[in-house]
Amino acid sequence: MAERVSSKVIVREVPPAVRKLPAAPTARAAFVGVTERGPWGANLVTDFEGYRRLYGGYTQESDLALAVLGFFDNGGRELWISRIAHYSDITDPDSHLAVKGSGNLVTPGAATPGTATGSVVPPVAMSDGEQLGVDVDGGGEALATFNAAQAEVQTGTGEPYALADSQTLTVKIDNGTVQTITFLTADFVAIGAATAEEVVHAINKEILGAHAETTSGGTRFKIVSDRFGTGSWVEVTGGTANAALGLPTTPVQGTGDVSDISAVTFAEIKAVVEADIPTLTVQQGTGGVVELVSNTTGSSSSIQVTATGVLQATLGFDTALHEGSDSGSANAIKVEGKTHGAYANAVTAVVSNASSGDATEFNLSLVKEGITEESFPNLSPDPTADRYYVTIVNDDTTGSVLVQLEDLGLGGNPRPSNQSVTLTGGDDGLTGLADTDFLGSATGGTGLHAFETVSGSLNVAAPGRTSAIALTGIVDYVEIDRGGRGFPILACDEAQAAETVALFAESNLVGYSEFGAFYWPRVSIVNPDATVFGTDTYIDVPPEGHIAGMFARVDASQRGGVYVPPAGPVNGRLRGVVGVDVEDALKERKRDVVASRLVNPIRSDGGSSFYVDGVWTLRTDYNFPTVSERRGVNFIEDTIEAGMEIYRFRNNDARLRAEVDRDIRRFLTEQMFLGAFRSTDPETAFEVIVSDDPADIFANLLKVSILLATQKPTIWIELNFSQDVRALLTAQA
Repeated sequence: MAERVSSKVIVREVPPAVRKLPAAPTARAAFVGVTERGPWGANLVTDFEGYRRLYGGYTQESDLALAVLGFFDNGGRELWISRIAHYSDITDPDSHLAVKGSGNLVTPGAATPGTATGSVVPPVAMSDGEQLGVDVDGGGEALATFNAAQAEVQTGTGEPYALADSQTLTVKIDNGTVQTITFLTADFVAIGAATAEEVVHAINKEILGAHAETTSGGTRFKIVSDRFGTGSWVEVTGGTANAALGLPTTPVQGTGDVSDISAVTFAEIKAVVEADIPTLTVQQGTGGVVELVSNTTGSSSSIQVTATGVLQATLGFDTALHEGSDSGSANAIKVEGKTHGAYANAVTAVVSNASSGDATEFNLSLVKEGITEESFPNLSPDPTADRYYVTIVNDDTTGSVLVQLEDLGLGGNPRPSNQSVTLTGGDDGLTGLADTDFLGSATGGTGLHAFETVSGSLNVAAPGRTSAIALTGIVDYVEIDRGGRGFPILACDEAQAAETVALFAESNLVGYSEFGAFYWPRVSIVNPDATVFGTDTYIDVPPEGHIAGMFARVDASQRGGVYVPPAGPVNGRLRGVVGVDVEDALKERKRDVVASRLVNPIRSDGGSSFYVDGVWTLRTDYNFPTVSERRGVNFIEDTIEAGMEIYRFRNNDARLRAEVDRDIRRFLTEQMFLGAFRSTDPETAFEVIVSDDPADIFANLLKVSILLATQKPTIWIELNFSQDVRALLTAQA
């Protein structure tokens, strides 16, 4: 019973009967690629200067910075970046081959450790079980052992194998793309009673990165990765032949303490050697070579690499005794690239007298290509001082964007001498760069999968990556891994004639998915940096960045902009584009060739502006065949999905179903008046059906069916002309 109080008017605010669903974002983009420097994982930039601060500038090794420029020039506002290098194991984000450049600032008159320096820069090739022997401080030989074993799967079924012609086996090696092996009658004496040796021969004809071999006296077989280490994987994913072959379908990983024994990285060398020989420290020497440093200092400190095993020679160590000193020139401060990359090799650290005049302090300048990029005055080597150099230079907000400093722990905290040291050994880690590095792994959060930390729809691209594997992989990531929450923007390789790109699209993309659109050709822009791209006035670049920016501009141009087809001389204009890299795109009959294969051309009407002249997705025989339909429906789905969260774990009764119906209808009515549908009558524009079927209710399921009559863009305009004979007919009458 309500509490009895005096008579009064009571005012309360209550939520509206119909909720307004918060609109999902549509204009955000996500690019994956190689950068000059910068962090790993997914990071947000909101303008081109922000990109440069975080990732550096243009580089000849990548089109990414040019795509970022095109994105923001065309109206983009929110862009996520995933930096990549080559990974020895794409499931391990730390297995990239990029290396930080480094150098040491020295100080005189300090006790120094025994140090042995190799002459070979990792990664290096080793073999399973190889060892490095080291005597530290005369304590006797200690051994560091590197272990690595292959992944393999073995059949549980012996021969004969009842195969049939054209049956397949699908496998994934080292977490790469799925490979299909086809068994043909011609490869067997009797395919219905195949021997293990025949199966091995048939597999080895087609498989890449692995091999098959017989076991159990030749009556069974196994598939073995060619890689040794934890980056070795074998996974049988399916195929019609496996019912007869009996291979397990659980992924199997190789073992050991390195990812790939044929390319052991510095980080892996450091981890293994320091774990097995804890009396020393492994550090990068000049140029990126391996240095072994005793954990003690002075004349009793020493390092001697022994001839045990082969790694002494593999890493370029001599077998001489290397002793420390009680008073010598010692490394005081390690200067290291703040992020991995070859950019640091152009950075010189300059130590000079402190502006304060205090002899115990020093100024540090960072010079790149003759220009002082950063200056840090009056730094102190004293860890208790306010301007302790580690605190100042390594500060995440106000510190250096180029380097970080490490105090090497010399007694007495001596000031480094005045000197200039150029960093060395930095590497972008691009050797062996492959499509799999761009596509990445959900397990490691590498490549495209770094964006899984970003919710909602994203317009996704890997600018300049144009193989069929890369393009279909981007589509698969959006459609499968992101559940359709996004739209892939795909483009062709450079200098592709109309017939060539049409054949490529027809063979690889047409009919693949309605999630994604394919654009041709590359576009020309004014050269933004002659020091990187040479003295040509114009350069050709992939169009993905410009197109993603144009999407964002059209989306923001009006309420309901996502429903506007992003094409044509007005809405499809690409800012900053001054040409195309093939003249075919300017010829109507050539555009006819590509348009029939769902390629969206970029063209000009003969003036100075260039625009997208197509709206097709990769698939026209499904629900939403055009770019504006697919992206518009993505927006509707994202918004309604997020808006339904509030209804989870509520009782599925008539009141709940009525609320859901009202909320969705209100949102769709609003979108109707923004141009989302072919009709402005709710009766014909959309339909919402909230199920009250007892079977759904007892299954704890609130089932909602939503039907949408989406807009259809005008692609062709037909004008019919004829002689006007009305006057003649009147005169005859």
